[in-house]
Amino acid sequence: MKKRFMYLAGLSLVVGILAGTAACGNAGESENTEYSVTDSATLDLDTYSLDDENAFYDGPGAYMAVTEDGIYYWSINNYLQFYDFASGSTVAVCSRTECLHEDASCNAYFASGDGYNTFQICYEDGYLYVECYNSESGEMSLYRVVPDGSTREKIMTLYEVATGGTSGDAYTYPALCIHDGYVYYVNYDEDVEKLRRAKLGSSDSEVLYAMGSETSFSNMISNGDFLFFGCYRFADDSYDSYEGSLYCYNYVSGEVTNLQAPYGAFAVTDDTLYYDSDLQLVARSLKDGSEEVILDRIEGSTFFVANETVYVLDNVNGILTAFDLNGKELSSFDGGTMFCSLSYEDYIYTDLVSGEMEIRQFISVEDFLNQEDAWIILDKENNSDD
Repeated sequence: MKKRFMYLAGLSLVVGILAGTAACGNAGESENTEYSVTDSATLDLDTYSLDDENAFYDGPGAYMAVTEDGIYYWSINNYLQFYDFASGSTVAVCSRTECLHEDASCNAYFASGDGYNTFQICYEDGYLYVECYNSESGEMSLYRVVPDGSTREKIMTLYEVATGGTSGDAYTYPALCIHDGYVYYVNYDEDVEKLRRAKLGSSDSEVLYAMGSETSFSNMISNGDFLFFGCYRFADDSYDSYEGSLYCYNYVSGEVTNLQAPYGAFAVTDDTLYYDSDLQLVARSLKDGSEEVILDRIEGSTFFVANETVYVLDNVNGILTAFDLNGKELSSFDGGTMFCSLSYEDYIYTDLVSGEMEIRQFISVEDFLNQEDAWIILDKENNSDD
């Protein structure tokens, strides 16, 4: 199995299974024999569009789905919850009025031991989507959940992984994004990873792009008419260095573009690509290709961009710092060890460990920049052994 390298934007969850072989199958797959790529530092934004806001990440590590009305998110103990913006209250995604939401009988409970990926949730056109792996059949499936929790149904099998034996091999939940009635995904257990798409509920998939042996996809972000992703390979067997580039797939034209920017953490907002180059944050106009260095970053940090503000997360020390586009520091938050931190519309979300507590919380951008202590806690749990 290939060793995976991950950034903030694309956390891959690896889970141990009982597996005897490494074969993987994709039922109903159609595939082109050649994958054309255009090398370009710009995109045709006169014909196609990008959103002004940095798109919320749909993929492994995205434990919440933000809608106009509120936030669907996984609690630390695997209950699907909903935080209502209007009322400021949290409810379990369960339709049973008598339920206490305390055990496996609750509609909102998704046991990770049953194969549900409780580190990812997607929302599309009024439904929630959850990945699930069946260790007996080897099927990696997609489940659709009605937002009130009344219905949970398997709608498609994405692919099959090996089953049987006791070798202790591992599988990885696929990176995926749901857009306009299609699921776009990458099966990380293949020797040659491929970007696929399938119509929601269909058993047939289409291969859109493949990079070749020992090359991995990561950091899948959807924005406007484009799906952005990174491709990389390790330079040697030591896994100490890697090489790669950022790409995008055009939903409308079907074209793949090599953006000629080094693989790593990135963000796309307001017609601008922000990417990491030798610990410098570079801003590139996707209209004319002009570039400028925004700020220097410390080693071991990741970032996101929203509302003309750059947020840098020091993954070692757990400090989240905001800068303007001229590199001036605006605010910071020392939260402990952060697993992830991101922004959607007017809010910032973090998942962190402070002392013995794991905490999932969010705050308005306004309060964060004003250094107000106004974090709203979604969930917390004491992780001490006592």
